[in-house]
Amino acid sequence: METIRVNFFSLCLLSVLFFVGCSKQKDEVKEKKLKEDKPVAETSGPQVTLEYQDIERPVINIIYDESKETLKKYYDIPHIKEFYDGLKMSYSDTDSIYFPNELSSLSYDELRLLRNEIFARNGYLFNDGFLRGYFNCFKWYMPIFDVDSFKVSLNHQEQKRINIILNEEKERKKQQTVKYDGLHIYNADLVINFKQFINIPSVVRNNLKEKNFSIIPAKRPMPFYVYDKNAYQYIPHYITTDLYLFILHKYFSRFIEKLDENYMYNALFGLLNKTDQELKKLVLETTSTTFLEALEWAQMYNALAIYALVNNQVSVPGKYSSMFECEKQNIDKCTGNPSFIIDEFVDYTELKPRGHYTKSKLLQNYFKCFKWISLNGIDLDDDEQFRGIIVFAYLIKNNREIYNLYQHYIKTIEKLAGQEDNLSLSDIITVLPGENLANILSFNQINDIRDQLKMLNKEKIKKVFGVSFKTSERNKFRLYFLSSTYSISGEIFSKLVHI
Repeated sequence: METIRVNFFSLCLLSVLFFVGCSKQKDEVKEKKLKEDKPVAETSGPQVTLEYQDIERPVINIIYDESKETLKKYYDIPHIKEFYDGLKMSYSDTDSIYFPNELSSLSYDELRLLRNEIFARNGYLFNDGFLRGYFNCFKWYMPIFDVDSFKVSLNHQEQKRINIILNEEKERKKQQTVKYDGLHIYNADLVINFKQFINIPSVVRNNLKEKNFSIIPAKRPMPFYVYDKNAYQYIPHYITTDLYLFILHKYFSRFIEKLDENYMYNALFGLLNKTDQELKKLVLETTSTTFLEALEWAQMYNALAIYALVNNQVSVPGKYSSMFECEKQNIDKCTGNPSFIIDEFVDYTELKPRGHYTKSKLLQNYFKCFKWISLNGIDLDDDEQFRGIIVFAYLIKNNREIYNLYQHYIKTIEKLAGQEDNLSLSDIITVLPGENLANILSFNQINDIRDQLKMLNKEKIKKVFGVSFKTSERNKFRLYFLSSTYSISGEIFSKLVHI
């Protein structure tokens, strides 16, 4: 069985340490504390800056020492001297570091290594596995260990260089995400451990830029070799199938969250808002009582959906005022039963946001609206409700802008959730005759439309009621703004039910 390994390169985001104060008095040794900001991906090693941080983290002691006498004394400590027996420490090593005039010529990971090399040449023992492994490859790296009182000695030039590098890193980290194919993904130029790998194929680099991950066939018969090699090189291990699925789920969940936040909310609001405007125009133009009643019902339905979405006061026809207040309270509290479209099986506790929909007010409102229009299906045999929803369907079908908004919204849901299973607005739109609205709302026409819809027999996942169970819903046909979606498992389970 082929082993699949996924190489995930850590992105260094805001893992920084802060230096408080900076003395520049020549030959004067003063203790300074380097504060470490809360790491996001990993600890990125000591850094120097003049900024303060509110978050207290473990501190690394820094001293200003132009002569490096303090560093020399550390190498005279018996166990350090014995360990590095025969090796000579050059106390001007940092002068030999190549420091380009233009830091823009360096990649982000090269900047980070350049900054940390200053600390490495001053005997700092890195906690970060990658940094320690990288600098261990150099004979000059002689970290001070088992000395609790160790302080990093920095001279004026070293402090200046570290701050210059930090400023360059800070500028680059301003663009932590980039837009690719309509999505915001992490900026792969901020990867910090390219040097950990001898050769990185171009396909991997491209995958990091375009997807933020790369999946590579390892072509090894046993996973042990992957563990063994990676452990010695401090490379993340291959990812097992269950962990891969977990990561895929996290990625997909985040994708859905951003889709709802950045597109679906606006698409639904645009659709409802445009429909509201068109309904108001029709109300002003109509003189027919029957026509007006259908328009007012559609206005009420649309107003409730808008209220659930934006939580702002919306206008409703006078005869629906008290009912609107009752519905509004139930929507706000996510409790009770509908009073506008009566259905004994609808409970507004289902409007309570869950999952990623709890993360912001916008997402909470979108969930409430989405659920409200999904739960409240009209009764096809109720003429008032049926005429009202026909008005809704007619406006969508005969207004190109609204129709496009509706189609884009519905098609997106279908791609994510699957095909519709119940009767929906799209079915009315399909069977509506090409006549004016007044004629369509006539008695004969609505009966004909009703019969066509019932003959569709669209619902595959059937509701099952016991013979003795008393309910008016047993023989009702309901039609929804947004239909439930079909799943083969749902159909199978509905056929297995036996009472």
